[in-house]
Amino acid sequence: MACVPKLRFKGFEDEWDNATLGDLGTVLMCRRIFEHQTSSTGEVPFYKIGTFGRTPDAFISRKLFSEYKEKYPYPKKGDILISAAGTIGRIVEYKGEDAYYQDSNIVWLNVTSDRLLNKYLYYYYQTIVWSKLEGGTVKRLYNKDLLDTKIHLPSIEEQQKIASFFSLLDQKIEKQQEKIEQLELFKKGMLQKIFSQEIRFKDENGQDFPEWDSELFEQVATNNSNKIIPQSKTNVPCIELENIVGNRGRINGFYLSQEQQSTKNEFAKGSVLFGKLRPYLKKYWYATFDGICSSEIWVLTSKSPRITNEFLYFIIQSDTFQQAANISSGSKMPRTEWDSIRSLEIPLPSIEEQKKIASFLFTLEEKISKEESKFESLIQLKNGLLQQMFV
Repeated sequence: MACVPKLRFKGFEDEWDNATLGDLGTVLMCRRIFEHQTSSTGEVPFYKIGTFGRTPDAFISRKLFSEYKEKYPYPKKGDILISAAGTIGRIVEYKGEDAYYQDSNIVWLNVTSDRLLNKYLYYYYQTIVWSKLEGGTVKRLYNKDLLDTKIHLPSIEEQQKIASFFSLLDQKIEKQQEKIEQLELFKKGMLQKIFSQEIRFKDENGQDFPEWDSELFEQVATNNSNKIIPQSKTNVPCIELENIVGNRGRINGFYLSQEQQSTKNEFAKGSVLFGKLRPYLKKYWYATFDGICSSEIWVLTSKSPRITNEFLYFIIQSDTFQQAANISSGSKMPRTEWDSIRSLEIPLPSIEEQKKIASFLFTLEEKISKEESKFESLIQLKNGLLQQMFV
């Protein structure tokens, strides 16, 4: 049965055809390379199922790469790679770079029909929800699942129009992401320069602040927190580790106290929250309201008039603190121990300079947050248009 999308470009009125991916091509898959043939450095990036399109797992020699390209199926420029296990349905457009993709969990559709453009397929894949897949705990996307997938086909001209439109939108999203990354790098650089005292602030009269002092972390900060049974309170925000966005200093939501079972830590507005479980994730947040949080989160506060909570928040983002925090116990689920940071010597400017530093860095964080909101709005716009422009 033919169909018509909710939203389409002017000049196109014909109904869309229906087909399956199997009507338009065949599924090809990568082949496995033995681990001993890879190295930490080399000429050609090597990707497993979890990392293709991101940072490579390892590298292989160009000679081995050439041999495998000749011996086994290999994507053409423009082909759409898709993960058949793990994060099922994650897709990457192969843009022609030298790279090798491992095993049968990375597949792609070899389009053999002139009725379908790869670039249109790339965006169509982004609307598919892979449900009812075979398997128990571990699901897998089998070739049959791909070949039986229904696809709605406009004319080639309309496919080109749709693909071009979303390509431009993707470019805008990528530029926004790059802008955020540049601001993050700038913030990281400023943190390093401030705590190394390469950059110093002036007082209101343009005069230098006093020289910095130093103190042991445990002398100026504490992680003491009142334990609380969450059901004893109603509608109190509860922050779990998954609510804190790593390396961003913000939260993505919260639960309510009555929904929780285990004992929690209580925190007040202005406290500094730090995730001690897997500290390399850099989960920290300056509390903007009172609430409770996971016992895997430290509630840090100043216990000395020599340091403000605001400055403490940026201390825990410093390289010195992060290095100490990552001297942790446990291998699979490492946790920061208080003993790792209690004797850490931290720099202490005057309270007036601390306020200047914190104000500057909070303003920078606010700017990053605004740019992230723009990025999220673009993602929402894209997702909404995908749902309306594809049947």
